[in-house]
Amino acid sequence: MSVIRNMKHPCASRQRRLAASVAVASAAALGLLAVGSAPAFAANSITVGAGGTTIIVNGRTISTSNLTLAQFAKLQGVPESNVNLELDGVAAGTLSAPAVEALVASLPGSTTLATSLDELSAASGTSPGQSGVSDGTVGPATAPIGPASALEQVVADNGQPPASNGSDGGAGAAGVNGSAAGSGAARARFSLRVASRSLKGRPRSRVAVRYSLSSAAKLVYSGSRLAGGSRRVGSGNGVLMVRLPAKRGNYVFKVKAVSASEGAIAQTTVTLHDAPIKKGRG
Repeated sequence: MSVIRNMKHPCASRQRRLAASVAVASAAALGLLAVGSAPAFAANSITVGAGGTTIIVNGRTISTSNLTLAQFAKLQGVPESNVNLELDGVAAGTLSAPAVEALVASLPGSTTLATSLDELSAASGTSPGQSGVSDGTVGPATAPIGPASALEQVVADNGQPPASNGSDGGAGAAGVNGSAAGSGAARARFSLRVASRSLKGRPRSRVAVRYSLSSAAKLVYSGSRLAGGSRRVGSGNGVLMVRLPAKRGNYVFKVKAVSASEGAIAQTTVTLHDAPIKKGRG
């Protein structure tokens, strides 16, 4: 009996090793977040790893199973709401857009990126009639979007997703001839993009934040120790001049755009690096 009591079950040993490996991977991801928790995080280089189940952040590989939506937002240097818009945008202009948007709205920040992508893939194969989101009109079947393809698009958005106006919800119901009615699929989504999300300047100098808008909107901008304000602007390219503080450091400048015609909202952030003045060689 003593021999039996001292034996270790091989399955239990494998489970302990697996748990230990997961803990190490999670610790590595959290360690990377801790190292890059400063505002300069917006300058992170993020790409998709082989197989679409990992992301590579500044050369370090993190499994999507060990990264939450809240942590992914920190890696991109944007609010969690931007990540939700990125996920919404994966199915933009498709019949399954309402189902995907409803799913994304229900995902808490603690949901892993892998789980979010898997559930998004399942929802993307749902037609309006099947999802129950629309008025019950059943459209043609929609091919699901693979998790790897969804991850590629989310990473490519780089924290600057096109905004959903919450009304087009993809294409309309199928007509008699089988084509989709309405212009939801063809209509371009409202978007705000900046030329660079990491800018440098000297103390008290003015830095040019260059942006591009898909349509006329009201811009609202602010930041800690930075002047805030709002203005109405037209579509196309524009510039916001931001004066840096006298104190050296990194400052996050937040820009939000509200569409003048649709009420859609898009937002992004720019990290401003207040660098010291280099003294010339005497």
